[in-house]
Amino acid sequence: MVEGNDQTQIFYLPFNTTGLGSSNGGRLWVQQSQRTGELPVTESPKQKAFRKRTQKVCRTTGVYIYRFMVAHPRLTPSVNKNMYSAMIRESDDVLFAPDAIHYLSTVGRVKSWDMEFAFKVDENYENVVRASNFVIEQMYEHAQRGEFPFNMPLEMRFIKASQMMMSNAYDDDPEAVYCTMEVLSMVYTKG
Repeated sequence: MVEGNDQTQIFYLPFNTTGLGSSNGGRLWVQQSQRTGELPVTESPKQKAFRKRTQKVCRTTGVYIYRFMVAHPRLTPSVNKNMYSAMIRESDDVLFAPDAIHYLSTVGRVKSWDMEFAFKVDENYENVVRASNFVIEQMYEHAQRGEFPFNMPLEMRFIKASQMMMSNAYDDDPEAVYCTMEVLSMVYTKG
């Protein structure tokens, strides 16, 4: 799935199932991008403009929803579950590269605390599984205590190594794969 695409992002959506135990499973949102020159773009300029306007309205609404969650942390699981089920849709679109990369044009306007890591992926992706499971298990341990410090999606991006010396994905092997993992929380979230 990762190496067969030009870009792969995986999002773990916290508290997207009923209950507060990690054994309840969860939901992943996977975005895969592949270059193509053969198909026409599926989004017309009018559709793109409508999507951008809709995202702006959703962002404004989302900011208030997140603020509500920060003020009432015990409601985080219910709010997230409903928000994510309304947000995620399955699609197979052909977009211009900038639109595919910046598909959520307003996401950067939601103020959040961001802790990001980058690490070289091992041969079987076992270190990715361990790292993501650690974050998810910590989230549910805190939830059992009524604490919700992690209230936004866990984002994982997979990229090929960079030859740029200062890159956090620098490697002599250009075929090496790196995972960047972001743990996000709405600003002013306690914990």
